[in-house]
Amino acid sequence: FNEYNQMKKSVGIDVKHPEGLQLIKRLAAVCDIATSNFSTGVMERLGLGAETLREINPDMIVMTVSGFGQTGMYKDYIAFGPTVVPLSGIIALSESGEPLYTSSAYGDSNAGVYGAYGVVAALAARKLHGGGQTVDISLWESTAANNIEGFVNAAMGNDAYPYLGNRDPVFAPHNAFPCHGEDCWIAIAVTDERQWHGLCAALERPALADDARFRDMALRKQNEAALEAAIAEWTRELDRFEATRRLQRHGVPSFPVYSAADMLQDPHLEQRGFFAELPHPEVGVRRHAGRPWKLQARPTGISAPAPLLGEHTEEVLRRHLGLSVAEVDALRKAEIVW
Repeated sequence: FNEYNQMKKSVGIDVKHPEGLQLIKRLAAVCDIATSNFSTGVMERLGLGAETLREINPDMIVMTVSGFGQTGMYKDYIAFGPTVVPLSGIIALSESGEPLYTSSAYGDSNAGVYGAYGVVAALAARKLHGGGQTVDISLWESTAANNIEGFVNAAMGNDAYPYLGNRDPVFAPHNAFPCHGEDCWIAIAVTDERQWHGLCAALERPALADDARFRDMALRKQNEAALEAAIAEWTRELDRFEATRRLQRHGVPSFPVYSAADMLQDPHLEQRGFFAELPHPEVGVRRHAGRPWKLQARPTGISAPAPLLGEHTEEVLRRHLGLSVAEVDALRKAEIVW
């Protein structure tokens, strides 16, 4: 919460109280966009469905994010980001053996990105043609849309892709190799003969280039296990960053495999000011990811930490609805807002 909600404002309103519901509807009348991430039907039961909101504000863009969308035979199913990943077919491409559950919520992040695209497109359409619209985002479809290779392969009548791990169907070597240290790895990908000769030079094993098993890409792919063993023998003795420097000097695409801790210490990200470290009233100073974009004409850094619950209730109600301090205090005493 404290990372993804930096610079946002928090308003606490009891939507189940009639006066609270009316406050939210009054806010809807002056807002450009409304988004929700409830299961299908929840917003309608709260009295804030897309049709209701757009009756209040015909120019509003209403984005709904749910597991399976607002229509269709699965619309009432409940889903979470990680549970839609196996349904998308992506697990079949990325795991070996039996199908596995993923702890990564790709459905959530993908739906957020596609939802943002949808909202921007709706705003552009409103500017050109007037009027708002509803953007219906499905976690399942947002994840399945990233499995285009699997769909195309199936549509062509081919067998499902075999499990490849970090390998490539054509290129070799193309894998992650162990380096000196605990759970330290380097990714190496050779895609042409120039890079192959560079790899042999970096390993200080020029004879590999003349080895009958590795003379061209097809042979290297055919003898991939033996080739990977020879490379791993070299990488195990080196720090992953030193191995990267040596390989890159010889034109070999390579880079250390990063952990989250590595990201926090990366000098490039540090130089670009990617991370934000602002004091939060409850958790103190923590390092969080900043904005993944930079604009030339506007500031794009993080200027405020994530809000406390209801921290901006009075500010928003006074600024956007014109309520007085006394009116906000009365609402707070009645536990309609907090």
